[in-house]
Amino acid sequence: PGEIAGSQTLCAPFNPAAFTSVTPGSDHGTISYQWQSSTDGTTFTNIAGATSATYDAPAVAVKTWFRRVATSDVGCAGNSNVLTVTPNDIAPGTIAGDQTLCSPFDPAAFTSTTVGSSTNGGVISYQWQWSTTGCEGSWSDISGATSATYNAGVVSVITNFRRVATSTLNGVACSANSNCLTVSPN
Repeated sequence: PGEIAGSQTLCAPFNPAAFTSVTPGSDHGTISYQWQSSTDGTTFTNIAGATSATYDAPAVAVKTWFRRVATSDVGCAGNSNVLTVTPNDIAPGTIAGDQTLCSPFDPAAFTSTTVGSSTNGGVISYQWQWSTTGCEGSWSDISGATSATYNAGVVSVITNFRRVATSTLNGVACSANSNCLTVSPN
C-alpha cells in the first residue's frame, strides 16, 4: 500500500497541507489509488475523485482520519498508514461582572458563567486583559491573572475586561476572546 505523510494539528477550522506519498504502493502490475476519510477513525469512505498518489484535503472542522488504498491491476489491495487531521477548536466561555459604582471603587470579582472548552481535548488556559479604550480598543495582559475568574483592583476610569482562553493541543496553541465587561466609576 505504500506510506503517506501529513498528520497535522492547527486552529479550527483549517485547510490542511497536502498529504504526501512517502513510498508508493507496489505489487505486480499497475497500481491505482483511492483516498478515504473517516470522522470516527473506524469507518472509512471513499473520497470522490481522490485517486492520485497524493491528496489535498479541503478545510476540516472536526477531527478527521485519512488513508490511501492501493490496488494492483491483478486485484490485490492494501491500506496505507492512517493520517490524522486535528482541528484545535476553542470556545472562550462567558464571563460576568459589569458594574457601575461611585468613583473610585473596587469592583466585585468577575465570574465565569461558562468555562473555555475544546472538543478535541486541548488543555485550556486563561489570560485576563484590560482596556481603557473600549471593547474594540487595544488590550493589555494583566500580569498574573490566569484563572477562570478575576478580582480587579480599584478603578477610577471606565475600564473594560475580557478573558482570553487558549487551547493547547499537540503543541499548537489557539486562542479566543470572551465577551467584554465594563466597569464604570460614576
